[in-house]
Amino acid sequence: VFGAFWTFPIILYGSFVLRRKMAIFASLGLWAGATISTFAQGGVSSAARVSISLLLTIVMINIVITVLARAQDQLTFQSITDPLTGAYNRRHMEVMLERAACQSERSGTPHALLSIDIDHFKDVNDFHGHAIGDDTLRRLTALVRARVRSVDLWFRMGGEEFLLLAPDTRIGEALGLAETLRREVMASPWPNGHEVTVSIGVAEFANGESWEAWLQRADLALYRAKHGGRNVVVG
Repeated sequence: VFGAFWTFPIILYGSFVLRRKMAIFASLGLWAGATISTFAQGGVSSAARVSISLLLTIVMINIVITVLARAQDQLTFQSITDPLTGAYNRRHMEVMLERAACQSERSGTPHALLSIDIDHFKDVNDFHGHAIGDDTLRRLTALVRARVRSVDLWFRMGGEEFLLLAPDTRIGEALGLAETLRREVMASPWPNGHEVTVSIGVAEFANGESWEAWLQRADLALYRAKHGGRNVVVG
């Protein structure tokens, strides 16, 4: 009977070192074994007390683990997203671009970048206020996410500049997507009725280059779009 008490620390330890499903199965197995052993040695009364206390212990441990997991997920989400727009931040962008470059090198899967900048965004802040400017950034994020695939990743580079990573996408497809987004932005209603347009630079990953060089090519394409009249797509 006293040996059954060792089940409690074993369940606690196993719940934090084993995978979740494995820990639950192991805990239930220990609970059943301890209940049967206690019944054989101490009768129904002892078995019932051990069984109920072990079940409560298992339930409480799993509640704590669930709360900790949710808190960890929330902290992770906050660490990789821009608080204003909900887009992924630059730190997460670097991780995902490096991963995409490595995948493309290994498997030959094409990846494209769309570097997107809001034209004359300073005028929006100056003439309509920063609250309207912030709302414009959030609405652009919502517009783009509503029109791209779930596998496409949307990042805020800083200020009014964004980046879209489109996996399994050739340069021609990326240019078509960029043109669609440009037209959607121009045709959409915006706060205070002001006009919003975007310039977009597009670059497909080239084997042998680093993700930094890939990003720089997309930025150079955006630079040409900004200096070529704005509200255009350059690849």
